Amino acid sequence: EEQNQEIEILESIYPDEMIHIKSNEFKIIVNLDYPGYNSRKKSVLLNKQLLLHVIYPPKYPEEVPQLSVKYYDAEYDDGQDIEDDYNYGYSDDEYNQEQFDDSDTDTEDDEAMGETALLAKRSRQKEDIAYLRYSTEDFSQLSNVLEKTALENLGLPSIFTVVSMLKEEAETIFNAKVAEINAKRQQIIDAAEREEQKKFTGTTVTRENFDSWKLSFAKEMGWDKKEEIKKAALNGKLTGKELFEKGLTKGEDEFDEVEETTATVA
Repeated sequence: EEQNQEIEILESIYPDEMIHIKSNEFKIIVNLDYPGYNSRKKSVLLNKQLLLHVIYPPKYPEEVPQLSVKYYDAEYDDGQDIEDDYNYGYSDDEYNQEQFDDSDTDTEDDEAMGETALLAKRSRQKEDIAYLRYSTEDFSQLSNVLEKTALENLGLPSIFTVVSMLKEEAETIFNAKVAEINAKRQQIIDAAEREEQKKFTGTTVTRENFDSWKLSFAKEMGWDKKEEIKKAALNGKLTGKELFEKGLTKGEDEFDEVEETTATVA
């Protein structure tokens, strides 16, 4: 009688989610909510519904019910086993790695493309998350939550509480996965932005590198031979005007007056 009463209550709470199998056995589709995602889109919805399988033992609620969880697929009224339903030929780790692996080549391409690549990365981020799925370890964790909740509520009708805890834990796991992906994407974006910024950053000027540049520049301009030219000019008795025109008058060493600075040069 107590089992029948609980089933009636559950039917009123989950009118579209209950799947009856036997008088003491049923399944409940658990819809999971994630911020920023439209659960009406099938591509997202298929991966974001779980199926809770409940079997009442004869003495329930004085005995713990048999509980299991798996993915729910709308194409199958009774759901499918985890192995058949959730990875479609991939192992759990391979599936997620296939969707989110960013190779070194991919990162280099993004950096080379600059801002355009960053925008493309951001636009694909939600699409990537839509493909994110629970791993075998995640389902094991969810099963532990079911068992713990049922034991804590022994002696009381507990299925509504079990469903609530399952939903909460599943959403927590998923949100942690989303945060991990966002962090990984942000690392890619930050690295690309740092590379982009290098284009606008010059070399810090110090006394040492300025002196080195000065010698190189003087050599390029022929100023390193100025003293020889000046001596030859004086022997030839050039006029002051001629000395000035040749840059041999006082002031040619104005670079010596430059102080060490932290300014940057392009």
